[in-house]
Amino acid sequence: MTGFEALGAYALEDCIAIGEAGPRSVRDLLRDIGRVSAALGDCPGELLVSCHDRYHLAVALLAAWQRGIVVALPPNAREQTLADLAQRCARSLHDGSGPGDDLRAWLTAADRSQPIATLAPIDAAA
Repeated sequence: MTGFEALGAYALEDCIAIGEAGPRSVRDLLRDIGRVSAALGDCPGELLVSCHDRYHLAVALLAAWQRGIVVALPPNAREQTLADLAQRCARSLHDGSGPGDDLRAWLTAADRSQPIATLAPIDAAA
């Protein structure tokens, strides 16, 4: 296998997630990936991702991987663990508590008319 095409089997209006924010379509997911990817910019090292919401975690992971950023996932959500890992990572991202940037701010502040992202296949070797 040379790559993994995320979401290739879904139509844009298909429901991909249901949670506190209600149902999310593939279109919503792609827009959110684009927003987070743009906000991340270039990251010179690992990105610590400590999202409790599974939708936010998926958005963060796919956005980072689209930019070729290596993601560090913590073994637990204890404050000291996150603080220690944040010191070793170039950047940190969370969805409510933890060090670094709050992903939710990027998603709520963004223009809802932003075009959807086109996901490149993820290199299986990466």
